[in-house]
Amino acid sequence: MKVHFLRPPIVFIALSAVPGFAQERRATGFVEADYRVEAGLREEVWTEQALLEARDGDGAVASPMYGVGSGTTAGGRPVLIGPGYRLVFDEPGIAFHPALGPAAPVTQELAYELLDVRVGGVELFSATDEAQLRLDGIRAHYEHAGGVRECYEATLAGVEQSFVFPERPLAQGDLVVRGRLRTNMLAVEAPGGGLAFELTGVGGVTIGAVFDTDSYAASAEGEPSAVLGIDAEGTTARGTIRFDGNHVEYVLPASFVAEAAYPLVLDPLIGADVQVSDSSERDDRADAAATLCVWDVGYSAIDYDVYARWESTSIHVVRATEGMTSQAPAVGLVKRANGYVIAWQEGPSPTSALDVLAATVPGPAGQFVSPSVLVAGSVRDERSPAVGGDSRDCCFYESALIVWAEEGEGIQAVQAEVSAAGPLLGTTTLLFGGDFRDPTITKSGGEPGRYLIAAEKWFATPAPGDHDLHYGVYSSNLTPVSFERAMVSIGTDEQGPSAAGDGTTFTLVWDVAQADASPLFPDRDILAAQIGLDGTILNTQVVKGEVGIDECTPSAAWAGYRTAVAWVEAPNGSVTKVGMTTLCNDTFEVCSPLNFIDGPATSPPTPNYYPVLTSDKIANHETISEGGSIYWTRGSAITGSQSIFRQNYESYEPWSFTNLGGGCGDGFNITIAGPPAIGYEDFWWLVEVPPPTTVSMIVMNAKPNAGPPFSCGPCELQLDVGMLQAIPSSSGFFSTPIPGNPGLVGLEVTVQFFASPTVAMPCPALGSGFSASNRIRATVGY
Repeated sequence: MKVHFLRPPIVFIALSAVPGFAQERRATGFVEADYRVEAGLREEVWTEQALLEARDGDGAVASPMYGVGSGTTAGGRPVLIGPGYRLVFDEPGIAFHPALGPAAPVTQELAYELLDVRVGGVELFSATDEAQLRLDGIRAHYEHAGGVRECYEATLAGVEQSFVFPERPLAQGDLVVRGRLRTNMLAVEAPGGGLAFELTGVGGVTIGAVFDTDSYAASAEGEPSAVLGIDAEGTTARGTIRFDGNHVEYVLPASFVAEAAYPLVLDPLIGADVQVSDSSERDDRADAAATLCVWDVGYSAIDYDVYARWESTSIHVVRATEGMTSQAPAVGLVKRANGYVIAWQEGPSPTSALDVLAATVPGPAGQFVSPSVLVAGSVRDERSPAVGGDSRDCCFYESALIVWAEEGEGIQAVQAEVSAAGPLLGTTTLLFGGDFRDPTITKSGGEPGRYLIAAEKWFATPAPGDHDLHYGVYSSNLTPVSFERAMVSIGTDEQGPSAAGDGTTFTLVWDVAQADASPLFPDRDILAAQIGLDGTILNTQVVKGEVGIDECTPSAAWAGYRTAVAWVEAPNGSVTKVGMTTLCNDTFEVCSPLNFIDGPATSPPTPNYYPVLTSDKIANHETISEGGSIYWTRGSAITGSQSIFRQNYESYEPWSFTNLGGGCGDGFNITIAGPPAIGYEDFWWLVEVPPPTTVSMIVMNAKPNAGPPFSCGPCELQLDVGMLQAIPSSSGFFSTPIPGNPGLVGLEVTVQFFASPTVAMPCPALGSGFSASNRIRATVGY
């Protein structure tokens, strides 16, 4: 038995509307992806688009985030999960739930219970026999009497069910496996002689209906079969399905049963058919903190689960309530504890009063998720949690900060220490008082342990209402460093804030409505502000603002000397796409070309939206990487289904350097450390200094038209001097910080190093004991 999908799997995310439609902020889910700890895992395979590189070893440009896994529901029942489905073990059977999202008013269930097995009318097994459930990761099985095994396995294609018979039965005749089916979905016609159950216009489940021969084995005749028999030698036989309205029978022919090599496997096919239209509210969004990604999946309008996945591992269940909306998860890395804090909102439905809950991942990623702990559970509505981790690797910094919006109160926050029993919570602190919503917090407080926290403040009058941004800087113990203040308004209706920073200087990005905006044709621009530790606005910048283009839902990540910024934009009447650039942190100018993120080409084009950026710097201050990962949602223009994708980026590209050769003497070389890119303040020229040098100097020429080198013996000497700088003879390095000025892009800088006295005398014209390094020409890039 296999759960088989007509369409790509669907995961749900939220906190803002699909661009190009009404700009109503929703809270239907959220995906958080952790900052990557190990930059060395990243592949150095580049795309033609600046900033972007492939993540996987196979060179794929974009990697989907779906997978399979297992866990336990809040009620203690074992569960298998995969792309778009949940299988709960309800002894002595199973309950399969397709992820139909908010288009389904309640969760649709197909329950199956094995009743008996017969051969030629002779009973081999009866449900009166007590079965035991045994779990092994993403596999589980019931051990029945007579050695009959009922097996389930979570796969990317779905849940595969099979029945294993260890020995040839003594009786002769057809093999019939009979089970009871229970569902509220309507029985409809299915292809291939199978069964189908459907919630009209939304989707459902199929049994034995074959849609894609590539995803399921074919029979010996080469045709797909609803039920397949497979013997120990790989011989197959087609079977049939019978259904009387309450019971389903999987049947294999007597000839195959008699001649098969045992053990024999009976493998029926079950599939989920998702038919949600493009207009349904299905959201997908990512955020970030090391190798952990969390998201929610909607099985109906009132039933959402929260799952987690580490790179190259299976999925873990964070929260599965079977009837509650557990949504909008956020995650933060706590480096000292080598763990994570996960927070989410939960309630009977997305529109009801919600609570905030949290769990931890103690110890190395992939071990287990702790029990859930109530963070905020008053009678008021508490929602939209965000988590700021702690990247310090010393002392006793083993807590993250959880912030959320509380109806009628404002923005609340609490410290949450990583613990195997669940987060240990400190005292809740009110940060901003009033009608606030959708808070954001920097993903790390950096070495100083200070965070920028911002949120939208709602004003109902004058109609139709307006959002303003407020922000403040707080220490890791929630002591104010700079008290709450309002962002100076630039336009109207500021929404969607995203914060980044290193604990000393911060960047806040948001979207703002323009004068030409209308409900039918929204027009929002992306703005940014650089904020100092005392809350002072140091600089402001229009990141992307084009008339007639709706740019919104930005994300920011602190990537060292630059801040990466991504957003979604929707030209009127066209498919949404994700844009990306960087800001130089020294000048706060836009210092990268505009790039557009995309996945595999499709026809018609696939919309991309809800970007979230991560940074390698957050998890590892010492890394030389100036990049991270971008997560975004791809939605099908045909089916309305969605998936989360991820891809690496580097904030410096394109730049280059060339070894021009020409060195002579004692054979030392000059090279570079760091990219020769605008805004990079830690750029170095490195050289091997030959002994017994007492005088060292570096010659640098950055003139647009540098003259040719002077040839002297084997030497090619850079004598067209733009700058002559003496350096300590023993150091062997020279720093030239590059300002964040886009006007420097394309500038060629030629450098050569001279040393004296040296043993060699390669150029008599310059006297004795003189040596020269090779010449390096670097072209300044973004």
